[in-house]
Parts: sequence; C-alpha cells; structure tokens
Amino acid sequence: MSEFFRGRRRKIGVLTLMMALLFMAGWIRSLVITDALIFPARQQTTGSAVLITFDTLFSIRNTVVWTRDHEESTEDINEPIDLGQRYPIWKTSAAVSEFNDDRMKWQWRWCGFGIGKFDEERQEGVWETFVTIPYWSIVMPLTLISAWLLVLSKPRPDKFKTPSPSLP
Repeated sequence: MSEFFRGRRRKIGVLTLMMALLFMAGWIRSLVITDALIFPARQQTTGSAVLITFDTLFSIRNTVVWTRDHEESTEDINEPIDLGQRYPIWKTSAAVSEFNDDRMKWQWRWCGFGIGKFDEERQEGVWETFVTIPYWSIVMPLTLISAWLLVLSKPRPDKFKTPSPSLP
C-alpha cells in the first residue's frame, strides 16, 4: 500500500481527489441548506468619503456566490469606525430556490457562471456586486485531474531498488 503513495503525482492526486469530494459534499449540501460565510468589513478613507466593504461567500442551489456590498458615507469622520466583526461568521438557513432576484442586473451570464450587480441601490450610497460559479465547474476538473494523476500516470520505477534474493 505504501508503494501506491510513492511519488509526488500520487500524493497530489489524492489531495485533488479529497478537494473534489469536499466540493461535492458542498454541492449536495447546497440543495438542502444555504450557507453563508461573512467576512469582516474593511474601511477605506479617500478624501472626505469613507467606503466600507463587506464580502460574503454563499453556497446556494448548485452555485457558489461571492457578493461584495459597498457602503459609501460622505460624513466628516476623523477616527476609524468600529465595524464590530473581527473574524468570519458562518450562517446557515433553509435552501432558497435559486440565486435570483428581480433587482438583479446580469452583466454576463453563461452556463451557471455570472457577473452582475443589483439594479438599484437599496439605500443612498449602498450598492452590491456578485459573481456566481457553478459547483460542477469546480468538481469536474478536480475529479479529472485526480483521475489522471492516480490512474493514468504510471509510477516511476525505483532506480535504487535492490533485487530480492531468489528462492531456491
């Protein structure tokens, strides 16, 4: 068994297979549960305006969605705002039918991939952009790469292997 894992290709093949299985589990989970990983907000001051950015990674119905919320304020702020959250937060909810909304304006969409923004601002100075990536586009390449590395590539013979004594 240890001979199977000899060589870099085999080890990388097992690693890519484990990654494919992990994304496959996320794909199946997304059919039943919507997950959201909310990252800490960032603040950027430019002149008299303050831009606060929130990033969120969703797993929704066969799709991984990354959203970025932008909030701009022109108030006179001399000290940094305490944004509260210092580490990523994981939230779950019941599955939604799909990632779609009447306010969404797709700039590009093809085979489950998409780039867009919400057509209207939710409130003054707040807008949201998003990118969608289907799970199949992650799982299939990882599976094919691991199959090539594990099955189709032959292990190289050991140059320094000592011959075993023959039995009489």
